[in-house]
Amino acid sequence: MASNITQGINGLEIGSYDFKAEATSCENLDEAQTSQKITGTGAGAARSRGKGKTKRGNSNSSHDSNIEKAGENSVSPAQRQLLHRTLRDFLQSDEPEIEMVGLSAGERRVVHLFALQLGNLKTRSHGKDKDRVLVITRKQDVTDLEEQASTKFKVDERVLQYLDTVMSHGPTKPLEFPKPAGRKQNWGNGLIGTPMVPPRKALNLPRDIVEEARNLPIAEHRSEILQLLDEHQVLIVNGATGSGKSTQLPQFLLDDATGSNRPVRIVVTQPRRIAAITVSSRIAKERGEALGQTVGYQIRMENKCSINTLLTFTTGGCMMRVLGVDAKRFFRKTTHLIIDEVHERDVDTDFLMLAAKRELQRNRNFKLIMMSATMDLEKLSTYFNNAPIINVEGRCFKVEVIHLEDTLKLTGYMTENMKWYLKNSCTNDPQELLEAYLRSCPQSVQDIDNDLIISVVEVLLNRGQKGGLIIYLPGLQDITNLMCRFQEALPHKSVRYILLHSQIDHNSHSQVFRVLPNIQLKVILSTNIAQTSITIPDLIYVIDLGRAKIKTYDAKTDSSVLACDWISKADAEQRTGRAGRQRSGICYRLYSKAQYEQMSDYLVPEIMRRTLNEICLLAKLAAPNERIATYLGNALDPPKPERVTQACEKLQLIGVLHERHEKVTELGEIIAELPLDVQLGKFLIYSLYYRCFGSVSIIVSFFTVRDPFIVPTDRTERTQQQLKRSLFGIDQNSDTLGIVNLYKEYKGRSKRDAVAYCKENFLSLQSMDMFVGAVRKLRDTVFQMFEIHIDVFEYDTNKDIVRLAMAAGLYPNVANIDRSRKKRTIVTGGDTTVQISRNSCLQKINTKNSSPSSEDWICFVEKRHNIGQVLSIENNTLITTLIVAMQCGKQYFLQPCDSEKETLLCLDSWIRIQMDEKFCLKLLNLRAQLEREFNILVNLRKLTHEHSKAPEFASKLLSLHSTYRIPSAASLNEFNE
Repeated sequence: MASNITQGINGLEIGSYDFKAEATSCENLDEAQTSQKITGTGAGAARSRGKGKTKRGNSNSSHDSNIEKAGENSVSPAQRQLLHRTLRDFLQSDEPEIEMVGLSAGERRVVHLFALQLGNLKTRSHGKDKDRVLVITRKQDVTDLEEQASTKFKVDERVLQYLDTVMSHGPTKPLEFPKPAGRKQNWGNGLIGTPMVPPRKALNLPRDIVEEARNLPIAEHRSEILQLLDEHQVLIVNGATGSGKSTQLPQFLLDDATGSNRPVRIVVTQPRRIAAITVSSRIAKERGEALGQTVGYQIRMENKCSINTLLTFTTGGCMMRVLGVDAKRFFRKTTHLIIDEVHERDVDTDFLMLAAKRELQRNRNFKLIMMSATMDLEKLSTYFNNAPIINVEGRCFKVEVIHLEDTLKLTGYMTENMKWYLKNSCTNDPQELLEAYLRSCPQSVQDIDNDLIISVVEVLLNRGQKGGLIIYLPGLQDITNLMCRFQEALPHKSVRYILLHSQIDHNSHSQVFRVLPNIQLKVILSTNIAQTSITIPDLIYVIDLGRAKIKTYDAKTDSSVLACDWISKADAEQRTGRAGRQRSGICYRLYSKAQYEQMSDYLVPEIMRRTLNEICLLAKLAAPNERIATYLGNALDPPKPERVTQACEKLQLIGVLHERHEKVTELGEIIAELPLDVQLGKFLIYSLYYRCFGSVSIIVSFFTVRDPFIVPTDRTERTQQQLKRSLFGIDQNSDTLGIVNLYKEYKGRSKRDAVAYCKENFLSLQSMDMFVGAVRKLRDTVFQMFEIHIDVFEYDTNKDIVRLAMAAGLYPNVANIDRSRKKRTIVTGGDTTVQISRNSCLQKINTKNSSPSSEDWICFVEKRHNIGQVLSIENNTLITTLIVAMQCGKQYFLQPCDSEKETLLCLDSWIRIQMDEKFCLKLLNLRAQLEREFNILVNLRKLTHEHSKAPEFASKLLSLHSTYRIPSAASLNEFNE
């Protein structure tokens, strides 16, 4: 039986308001009209149907009969957060639906809006007044094959004749393969090497560097740290911000090894590339060495190490790749593994801790050190058999924290709505100001009050103190919007703006660390990229909006969701600590004390909210004889078993795990050695077989580096940038093939011309150089892994063949352009409707009056659901039905249809293609030969002409089809209309 709950929020009163016409579903939400009539108190509760599980509800609410205001603004931030949490909990549950009773109209509207933003929920209301019930259900997928519309495929007689000729030998049989001799990639670049005695630190170091290191708080704990490591295998360092743990502790190990003449090899993981580079550079400087000697770094597609490197900084992603490929050799060669910023709890960190815990049981010489600034360290200690914790105070100066209510009083910030609410009173009471602000200003988690930020900056400018200010914003769009407002409202001569984001030109990032003598206020607009591991010397102010873009995985739609949400208390403390690293500072939290108390202590670990495809593959490689769910069940916070099962099913679908058991296939072992996402890795291997390796290595390398396109702050320039970006692929109806055009245009220019080219096309020169370098290194990696005796670049310019490799590698990432519906619709597996990303050159397909394309399918790299938007597909390419029939689907079979000469080719559970029966049978013969030859490549890691004949047939077939193509009836009808 369903049950009701009412959860109160201490100390908060929430006004309730009604609507004349409440929206009864997400679809008609915009038609809802608000009323200024006041209603009584509402008590909300959520009850689930199905298994009888109880869900969170919302608090009691009160009203103020003197205020007229639309309902949504009457819901407090804390109340809104509880409602949002209820919907998220429902999404993570197995319940088919929940009911929410006793909600006010404003609270119901919050639920309607958030369900719309999440995209995969439906809401409806029934009943009147106090008996009104809000029902939330999931959007149902249609998976019955009989309900799927079929794509009609017509083929010219000449195409049929060609296929009949080349496939006259009939079906082929699968082969048994001997185990290949092995051509594994050498992962010794900085992360695996021989332990050695470190050289002594330089004697003639600058005095200021020596004194600064000596005065760091952690210096006093050197002996204690080394003593604990002698006695224990695991050490947890709780180092406050500014303690010097990241730069000094690794040097304690080096210096101790030098003094005792003991060989060591130390690997340090950092959550971000920028931290790995900056910390390793700092240590090399403190030791008086060039970076790449004793100290270096290894990050994806970039290596600054040598055979002498004994202290290597890397990212968790690189470290995981090594563990998946050669964990035994890594642990045998490594004496110390240091996991820095362990409190961030990204999926890589949790996997590393799990792998290290198992290694500790069998390798008594291996030492693990975990460093954190804010975390539940007792839980971590228990996980590692009561490992000792050493607390190191921070060299932090006093940081005054000012919350929203006091910020309003300090700045005198007052909107017209606030004045009206306060009835023009001159109150200066922080709580009254806060209540007026919360009732009159937008309070959705994604809403940013730029005017309030400007008022704070104006106060700082009036103080006249010189220094740095960092403003933490959720995302890039928020950064650019605020930048535009700053340029309009603030004096230019007194302020220098620096934008810190992965999609903004990296050349400006170095200015973050410089003291600018002729500027009063250095204003840094940043996401949480600058939350940990870096020190800004002149920083004295922090403005924290308390929000961040958090990426989660929606298992129902198999898509990533990038949503704005409240940060944790631990994150808030990290941000505050940025201001007190080298002097006293002030942190303005633009959220109330009550909101802070409502925040979770720590962010939900990433392993519990992200896709687990890669983790499951690496887990199986790390423990071949153990079930993946069992292995991951030993993590500090294990993922849900159903999420593991779903990931394993996806890996089986794409051929990385065997279907009947969890053994990793030969293809899976190859992909694990590549620095790529699982499906991009499969795409790359297919490009070898189809001899379009040059083009595809460019495409997949693009997704391993930072997006080179710079997002301008000016709106007009942003529009120009989107146009420039789409033009690269528009002629070929492909964003991914546009990447190849971008690469070739840039690569063919001189260094001087390259600078002008980047400026003209809104590109980062540094990112483009990284892109070019990534292509070169990826090609070198693959050539080490395979024995190749043919020209794998032969079909680089054959766009049909590149598309064929793309469909083979990225499946099930294909979508059908369904012309059978009233409005042209794009549908993926499970009848999930999607739209083309606004950055895509295919964006015109979303437009109702756009010209039709003759292709019926789109192959895409990622499915994404941005907050407030529908589900969209990114990096898209139009492909033909013939390509889908040749390479998509793990299982395929035939069904009869109405026409005697035609048949239905059914691919997996959702693709149905109606075509000539004779052609279909010959096509399946070709498909079998393609699969057979590809399996030879994968199993032998060897590519020869003898076992690579079918790509020539495929190329000719696709070419003939392009020449003599017969448009589908739906396409012709659409064109005639």
